[in-house]
Amino acid sequence: MRVLNSGRRARPDWAERDRIELLRQLDEGGCLVCRAQADAEHYWRREYLLESHSELQVRARVAAAGGFCPDHTRLLMTDPAGTVQFPALFGDVINHVLTQSDQHSDQRGCDGCDQVTGSARRRVRTVARWAGDEEVLDRLRSARRLCLPHLLDVLVEVPDPLTAEVTALALKQLRDTSGDGLVDALAGSDADLARRTPTLLAANLVRTQADADARAQSTLDHVLAAVHRGCCPLCRARAHAEIRYTAWLCRQSADNQLDSTEAWLCPAHLLDASALSATDAGRVAELMRTHLIDRLDRLAEHLDAAPSRHLTIRLRKAALHAFRRQWTDGAAVLRRPRVFVSTAVETFNGTSPRCAACAAGLLADSREQALLAAALEHRVVRDEWERGHGVCVDHVSDFADPLPRTVLRSRLRLLAWELAEAQRKTGWRTRNEPITAAETSWPRAIPLLCGGTYLGCAPEEIRGASSDEHTG
Repeated sequence: MRVLNSGRRARPDWAERDRIELLRQLDEGGCLVCRAQADAEHYWRREYLLESHSELQVRARVAAAGGFCPDHTRLLMTDPAGTVQFPALFGDVINHVLTQSDQHSDQRGCDGCDQVTGSARRRVRTVARWAGDEEVLDRLRSARRLCLPHLLDVLVEVPDPLTAEVTALALKQLRDTSGDGLVDALAGSDADLARRTPTLLAANLVRTQADADARAQSTLDHVLAAVHRGCCPLCRARAHAEIRYTAWLCRQSADNQLDSTEAWLCPAHLLDASALSATDAGRVAELMRTHLIDRLDRLAEHLDAAPSRHLTIRLRKAALHAFRRQWTDGAAVLRRPRVFVSTAVETFNGTSPRCAACAAGLLADSREQALLAAALEHRVVRDEWERGHGVCVDHVSDFADPLPRTVLRSRLRLLAWELAEAQRKTGWRTRNEPITAAETSWPRAIPLLCGGTYLGCAPEEIRGASSDEHTG
């Protein structure tokens, strides 16, 4: 135990080391929680590619979870060592799906996301644990050491006496940030943005052309094209709706004729807006800042009205209200401060608007599913289902008709053979055999297993749009 000159109880050595390490991290640039997430993602990718991808327990867990999320699938796609693992990875996922009576029986998860989320949660709790320390508070006040999303996460975790301090810190940070830094402050950093941007721009070109073609297309023709195209039609509808709304919002933000719910985007879609148009995304961020300041101001007012933390003061005020027969006010004064503050914070979080782009995507997903389900009664549509691509693993359970499931299982069985063939042909003794389409089968597995990776597009559409954009 280290002895403190102040005469207070000595702080354990492990706690002092924890505090000093936090101060060191706060002295580095940027949001320390975002940095922790990036480090965790880096370590996860390195460990998976170098070692854990071959462990039977890891392979079984990843297969049961449905593989990886779109973000971490894209991360592995950027590394040649990652694409080498795809035939085995997707083969495991498909074999697991084919052995299940219900394709959606397991909850989709992602090992990479678990690592990143766990690292961020630990860092947020560390900041909350030391938020009452003067040196830590000085660091937090001096510069933007946390992005707004993670500062609001700290707001939920801090002890209730510090809630007002963190709220004031968030308000100061919002009011002091302007210009190009506002989007970063509101959204934080996203390691996937650089990987996602080329796909986003290509998908936006595909979406723009599809929207133009839709004007001259009948509903039946739309259904036939949707089930035949080399991607899941529901993933496509959702991703294109999100991109469409984000692009529309960027154009509308110049007029400022938007209410707070229309202009509210989650961090991922705000960063997507900045990739589509940095200037327009800045205007959207200004609208979001105005709304968030209003909500934080209301939270600060509630916290100012919190009952006193001293029981004697609360009893004295309650007695005065009782003497005046102000029973409601007397009961409010007697409320425990901790309950009052936690209720105020829960109300603040509960009234946060939904991301308008996410809402547009969910609506488009449900409407497309309803259309495809209604059209399944049509004989021509059923024939096209049997010849076409069909829906992905995540969406097949949305249909009561057994045809989408039958089509998916037939596609997966053929794809499993191709993936196994691709693995076989990596052997030295197969070098005399000709190259076939099986060796390039893993990109075709992605729309069936993780349609969000290509933002709802077929692999060939992304390649075509990217080459057209480059040529242009």
